[in-house]
Amino acid sequence: ADETNPYEVSEDGLTYTFHLKDGLTWSDGSPLTAGDFEYAWKRAANPETGADYGYLFTDTFAYDGDEIDVKATDDKTLVATLNAPCAYFLDLAAFPAFYPVPQAAVEAADPTGVNPGAWASEAGFVSNGAYTVDGWSHEESLTLTKNPNWYAAETVGPEKIEMMLSADDTAIYAAYNSGDLDFADTVPTNEIEAIKANDDFHVVDNLGTYYVAFNVNSDLFEGKTVEQAANMRKAFAILIDRDYIIENVGQTEQKCANSFIPAGMSDGNGGVFKANTDSYTYPLADEEGYFPEELQDNAVDEAIALLESAGYVFEDGMLSDETPINVTYLTNEGTGHVAIAEAMQQDLAEIGIDMSIETREWNVFLDERKQGHFDFAREGWLADYNDPINMLEMWASNSGNNDCQFGKSAEAVAAEAEAAEEAAEEAAESEAAAAVEAVVSEVAAAVDSAASEAAATDAAVDAAVSEVAAALDATVSEAAAAADAVASEAAAAVDAAVSEVAAAVDAAVSEAAAAADTAASGATAAVEEVVSDAAAVAGAATSTASAVTSAAAAQ
Repeated sequence: ADETNPYEVSEDGLTYTFHLKDGLTWSDGSPLTAGDFEYAWKRAANPETGADYGYLFTDTFAYDGDEIDVKATDDKTLVATLNAPCAYFLDLAAFPAFYPVPQAAVEAADPTGVNPGAWASEAGFVSNGAYTVDGWSHEESLTLTKNPNWYAAETVGPEKIEMMLSADDTAIYAAYNSGDLDFADTVPTNEIEAIKANDDFHVVDNLGTYYVAFNVNSDLFEGKTVEQAANMRKAFAILIDRDYIIENVGQTEQKCANSFIPAGMSDGNGGVFKANTDSYTYPLADEEGYFPEELQDNAVDEAIALLESAGYVFEDGMLSDETPINVTYLTNEGTGHVAIAEAMQQDLAEIGIDMSIETREWNVFLDERKQGHFDFAREGWLADYNDPINMLEMWASNSGNNDCQFGKSAEAVAAEAEAAEEAAEEAAESEAAAAVEAVVSEVAAAVDSAASEAAATDAAVDAAVSEVAAALDATVSEAAAAADAVASEAAAAVDAAVSEVAAAVDAAVSEAAAAADTAASGATAAVEEVVSDAAAVAGAATSTASAVTSAAAAQ
């Protein structure tokens, strides 16, 4: 909120008007507005979302029609109307369940509405804090990277934070000792005594209660009246030696819980809730609680009497074989949780109660406990905000944290479990469909990319062809020009040759004509000489003939 004018409250304490800072953005750089808060709060209140803390919204706000009365009057102003004054409302507003969520990302990840948490189930989701989740190997590690779009990014320290995710406190402690971790929030139970005096060992108070709970629909209580079932639970409770657990398991000066509301919690009116007042005094006034903190000497006898009232038979201080009590205790992994379970197992065995211990991986444990798949289970609640209602509201039948199944019949629990299983199947199908759709989109994108590349290749080919054609045209033109030049040169050469030949022919003809004339002249002279000679011969012959003739005639 805007530090100079963060919020206003109406005189009747029912209307809160919040003013956002200027320039707020999501981690992807998109604007973060009052409308994001309106969407997030109404989404949490919607039963279809199935939010564990949905009741905080439905029970706190007034309604405007079918929706809680929360409105963004502009991008920077959010107006919320309560159904009654709430002393801790500002604490609620700072609680993570009231953080805004990015509508576009939420709806894109879960278009069918069957898996509301899908948008933030993997690294890289859109957020608005000082860090973003940059890497997430489930059950192993988490990497946080500084968010440059956070409004006060320049004040943030490390650029990156790497976290080890594990329920194995022995492995965590080993990683710390090897230098792989700078900080660890748990150590193995058997190491506490040796290291709690070290400078790097710190004990930090928590406002909460560690306890165990019964499933009221367990077969353990089948056929029992309400009073008998209550006596059974009380018998279990008084047999547990809390001091032993504190001294030998916790080992860091935890306080014995003799009431569910922890010491130091506010009463909502400026005082402390767990205190004797003029209006109320605890049954054990000196200890300000409902039962003694220390195990009582008569605990075993009292427990036997309570169980006998519930129909159980005892022989020599132990349960008879004809009415055994076999109970399963459900807990998550961790040396401390298992050690507490083993301590209770020994306590209950004092009168013959057979308690087996089952451990589960954290997420499986949470799911089984929520669905009521247990007889007796480990519980713990650290306050989300400093008001007793945060501890007490989980015992309402409509609470998302009603692990004890109050107000739920076995049939209703079975139906709820079936519905949850169907929802899980639908979510899995939705995730599978989304995965297929994502693959199809990737394939389509790849095809589009290939088509684009092919088109680009075609264009390149066309360009190359055009370039080749142009080059060919240029070559042809050059060739034609060269041919024309050659032809011209050849024609000139031919003309020259023809001229030379013609000149040579003319010369030859002239020479031939001259020779012919000379020859003709010579021939004429020769003819004339021959003719002259012939004439002379002829004349001589004639003379001879005449002489002969004359001689003949003379004879």
